[in-house]
Amino acid sequence: MTWIITSICIQLFASSLATAEPRPLIRGPAASQLEFEAFLQSQSEFISLSEWVVRHRIQRKWPKEVQRLLVLAQTEFLGGSIPKARELYQELLRLGPEQDWRSPERRTMAYAALRLAQLARDEDSRREFAREAARWGETRLDADQYPEPIWRIYQEEVKKQTIQKLDLHLWQPDARYLLVDGRPYLI
Repeated sequence: MTWIITSICIQLFASSLATAEPRPLIRGPAASQLEFEAFLQSQSEFISLSEWVVRHRIQRKWPKEVQRLLVLAQTEFLGGSIPKARELYQELLRLGPEQDWRSPERRTMAYAALRLAQLARDEDSRREFAREAARWGETRLDADQYPEPIWRIYQEEVKKQTIQKLDLHLWQPDARYLLVDGRPYLI
C-alpha cells in the first residue's frame, strides 16, 4: 500500500515538473554567451531573462483596465464632476509604472496627465503634469483637445526632453533585445 501511494506521489510530482513554467536565468559574468545559450537549450526548466520579459511584459488585464479607467474619467470630466474625474485620472497615472506600455496605453497616460494639468489649481502643478505627459514620449496627441496654455506648457516640456544615446554595452555587454514601446527589438 505504501509503495502505491509513493509511486502516485512521484508520478504527480514528475508531471508537475514537466508542466511547470520555465524560470528566468541571468548569465553570470564568468559564463560566455555561447555557454549560457547551450545551458538554456539543455535545461528546459530555465529561460533567459530577456525571453521571460518578452513573454510576461504585458498581462492582458492591464490594457483593459487602462481603457476602463479612461472611460470612467472622461465620463466624469464631461459630466462636470471634476473631483471624481481628477481622482480617476490620477488612478490611471498610478498604473504607469506597472508595465512596459505599448503606444495606445502610453498615449492614454499622456492624455490623463494633460487632463490633470488642465484641472490643476496652480501653475507649478500644471507644469508638473505637463512634464509627466512629456515623459511618455511621442504620443501624437491632438492639440485641439486641450486649452492653448496647457498645450503650450506641454510643448515646452517636450522640447526639454533630451534624447540620450544609450550605450547598452556599458551595463550589459551581451544584451540581445531592447524593449521599445512594449516591442522587443534584436540588437
